[in-house]
Amino acid sequence: PLPSYRVSLVGVAVGSVCAQAVCGSDLQPISQLALSNAPRFVQYRGRVGIVLDDFHPRHVDCVKTYEYSIWNDTFENPKERLYCHFDYGKLDLEEMKEATKAFVGEHDFSAFCSAGTQVVDKVRTIYSLDVDKTDKLIKIRVTGNGFLYNMVRAITGTLVYVGIGKIAPDGIPAILESRDRLAAGPTAPPVGLYMTALNYQMEELDGRAD
Repeated sequence: PLPSYRVSLVGVAVGSVCAQAVCGSDLQPISQLALSNAPRFVQYRGRVGIVLDDFHPRHVDCVKTYEYSIWNDTFENPKERLYCHFDYGKLDLEEMKEATKAFVGEHDFSAFCSAGTQVVDKVRTIYSLDVDKTDKLIKIRVTGNGFLYNMVRAITGTLVYVGIGKIAPDGIPAILESRDRLAAGPTAPPVGLYMTALNYQMEELDGRAD
């Protein structure tokens, strides 16, 4: 009989996803199956590897990167409406960039997660938070060791409030310290949010990969 392997697929397209399955075949055809069975808007561009029996993509240490896109103009761009949040207000990019500094590091992010979140430990580490603009497109990119429910969208909504002058950049530390969701900005809409990278610690794998 063929050996049974626990296999993990990590791929990047518009966003990133890790898929895990238990299979009883060789690894070589797995990546081909991932391509042949996926719809056209899903592309596999990663790798397949055997992982340890206790591996779970949601419960092991990893570094995630999310990106939020905002189309900032007087009029909405029809071509971008499915991929960007539209905001017609004038956003001060320099103020937003200044505000990002306070988020970096280890903090209790209770003020930046949805009310009723069942997770007890709300301490997370943000490794980087950047705001860039190309023409009318603003991209907020955040990398960390984990994120609470709606945390990235809450951070985005708060940065937008900074951009329009409703929150001062130097007010972010006090918001973090308050642990009060009402002290921060609103939760930005889901459109515009993508996971762009998902990196696992190599010790979580046993070293065998195609």
